[in-house]
Amino acid sequence: MTILLAIIRAVHFGACLLPLSVFTTMLLVVNPSVDRIAGKAAGPPGVSGAAEHFHRQLRRLLAVCFVAVFASGFLWLWFSIAGMSGSSLRESLNADLFKMVLTQTRPGHVWILRAAIALLLAGAAIPASVARRGFKTARPVLWLRTLLGASLAGSLAWLGHAGAAEGPLANIHLTADVLHLLSAAVWPGGLLPFAFLLRLLLKSREPALLGVLCLATRRFSSISLAAVGFLAGSGSVNSYFLVGNLHALFSTEYGRLLLFKLGLFAAMAAIGAVNLLHFKPQLSGVPDRAAIDVAALKKIARNVFVELCLATVVLLVVGMLGITPPALHS
Repeated sequence: MTILLAIIRAVHFGACLLPLSVFTTMLLVVNPSVDRIAGKAAGPPGVSGAAEHFHRQLRRLLAVCFVAVFASGFLWLWFSIAGMSGSSLRESLNADLFKMVLTQTRPGHVWILRAAIALLLAGAAIPASVARRGFKTARPVLWLRTLLGASLAGSLAWLGHAGAAEGPLANIHLTADVLHLLSAAVWPGGLLPFAFLLRLLLKSREPALLGVLCLATRRFSSISLAAVGFLAGSGSVNSYFLVGNLHALFSTEYGRLLLFKLGLFAAMAAIGAVNLLHFKPQLSGVPDRAAIDVAALKKIARNVFVELCLATVVLLVVGMLGITPPALHS
């Protein structure tokens, strides 16, 4: 049951972060890259089919995310109610018990608020052609989606250890956890929509599309570097509150799980550094150097796939950390 709950938490975390990942990638990477190549037009000429395919992939991803948000959210709440009431899963599947927890407890109020945010976000995100031209999405619509996505992702902090923190520094811990979640949505969360873009545009023979992809790759690499910095800083604050000292980091189950997560994070950051320092400088976006650009982009795409695999393992570790007593309390 413990492993199952960890998996449910991991699925919920990933599903809640990914919408924000999609919208920040559009806002910070795709839209500016298209603007640079084609001004304020919808996009380079002759790419409407590629743009429609890209947005169709994102809509499918978002649809899967929202199904996962509600399904995993219900299962997480169900498991939590069983744990709080000390009853079996079958006994706790009771409408009156759910109503009591949702209406009379602080975690229940958080679940209701988060469900409302998820419904609003689904309504704003899924429609096929809302204020969209080519690859670009209208900025006001994108900002609204990003704000709702940030609310859904950041509110996860109230369901974790930081949300249960008490004392004069509790708000600092909670703020750091919110920042950690938002940063994770940019990177590594943004790797998945960026991988969709890489895969789609690498298949195209359109020179303008290759130019967009080169510029988008450079932007994503730089933005990811900033996200890594925020993750490291906010993660250090979280570790101070949850671990406390080096001895606990090595001698407790929570500490060892955190060390494993840090090792995965370091491996992902190292792969990202290779993309940033070795492959990114090879990108020119010039038609005469298209073969060199494509070769570098294919290597970047391979590294992105490896990073995504490692990120999946990180999510599972996060699921385990959420149900493990913090080292400072062991």
